[in-house]
Amino acid sequence: MGNSIFSQIIGHEKVCEYFEQIIENQQISHAFLFVGPANVGKTALAEALIKEMMGTNQLESHPDFIAIKREIDEKTDKQKAHISVKQIRDLRDRLAMTAMQGGRKAVFIEEADKMNLPAANALLKTLEEPKGETIIILRAAQIEGVPATIASRCQILRFHQVSAEKIDLALRERGVSHPEAKTFAALAAGRPGLALRLIKDSEYKAEHEVAISTLINLLGQSTAERFKTLSEILPKEEINKAQMLDKQLDSWENVIYDFWRQALGLAKKIDWPINSETMAQKSASDWQKVLRTIQEARRAAAHNANPQLVLEHILLAI
Repeated sequence: MGNSIFSQIIGHEKVCEYFEQIIENQQISHAFLFVGPANVGKTALAEALIKEMMGTNQLESHPDFIAIKREIDEKTDKQKAHISVKQIRDLRDRLAMTAMQGGRKAVFIEEADKMNLPAANALLKTLEEPKGETIIILRAAQIEGVPATIASRCQILRFHQVSAEKIDLALRERGVSHPEAKTFAALAAGRPGLALRLIKDSEYKAEHEVAISTLINLLGQSTAERFKTLSEILPKEEINKAQMLDKQLDSWENVIYDFWRQALGLAKKIDWPINSETMAQKSASDWQKVLRTIQEARRAAAHNANPQLVLEHILLAI
């Protein structure tokens, strides 16, 4: 995309072209809802758009940029299940003030599908009566998790997985060797953000590979063997269990997504170390059901469901 403000975005060409057009025509709306899988590029594009609209290269320290996400519970040291109504009310108070730098304000709600009902109702008033030059971007994994009253007042942009070929090329353009770029693109399963994190964070890459290896091993076992293995790999501490659950869900979803794309004939077969005829016989519909189960598991995990029961529920669906 040359010198485009979205030149560092991997994939999502149509979404980028849409924003370039409305920026050029000065027809930018006040509220957008970005929907799509984690690490697919929603945050990267949102940040690029906000930087352009606010005329800055630094958002973290900008006084007129407000990021909203789930807070950490001081007692448990875990993320709270929801974005609270107090957070949204505080947001409304800040938006009612004059911009510190006299220009546009920007809001990024990182998990719009994690707002509780009072928070969503409070945000609704802001979306109905935006004050000043404000742009609000909401991010969600699934539109079903966002109240219809909120979604209907936003322009909805859907983000889909990016082809391995595009991710591979983008990584090589960033200086990654061809063999490594191909490997990272395959591991990312259509998620550019995941590919970049795997490159930058060696510890995360090792954890990701272990999680994938664990799932591949589980897929080759009987149901009884799966449950026994699962009980052995989960840590004893509850906080550590919850942390591992997040990592397992991310990695498992990537593998299942690859199986689904292969079943549809949309991707080349990845040589996973698994020799199960049962896996090979599963249809795209079967894998899609497993992906839906993983999304259900994410919602259950957000409500502090037992990590072992969450993972067992997924294994029963495979």
